[in-house]
Amino acid sequence: MSKRRGELFLLDIVVAAAKIEETRAFHASAEEMKFHYQHWDSVIREFEIVGEATKHLLQMGWLDAQEKRVVDFRNLIVHYYFGIDAEAVDEVIKTHLPPFVERVKARFLACPKPIRQEALQWAMQEYAHIKSVKKALENLKGETP
Repeated sequence: MSKRRGELFLLDIVVAAAKIEETRAFHASAEEMKFHYQHWDSVIREFEIVGEATKHLLQMGWLDAQEKRVVDFRNLIVHYYFGIDAEAVDEVIKTHLPPFVERVKARFLACPKPIRQEALQWAMQEYAHIKSVKKALENLKGETP
């Protein structure tokens, strides 16, 4: 089990999702994204991070068991290599990722305020250079009671 704080795993997911959505926005279609190998590899890597962070959060009891499907998706993309279906990944980006991120944000907002503030401060410093991530974190900060 990781000794890393759960709040940081939650922010890992928020950050990775922002990167995925920003990268997807560069392309008219999923197939176009797949053939731009840097963007495709980036999206796949960020999904690996989402899945790994989710696995740790499940082990810690921070997320509901239903979220295991996120880990299953991570395992699928890690082991299929070049057989990953671009349309399936795009469907996850458009349909499944946004509500999952909202549940993650809600879990983050349930954390004690001083810990949330500390985690957000760290993430804002770490990712200030990435506009989409900075915006996602600022939105989360604005939601923090």
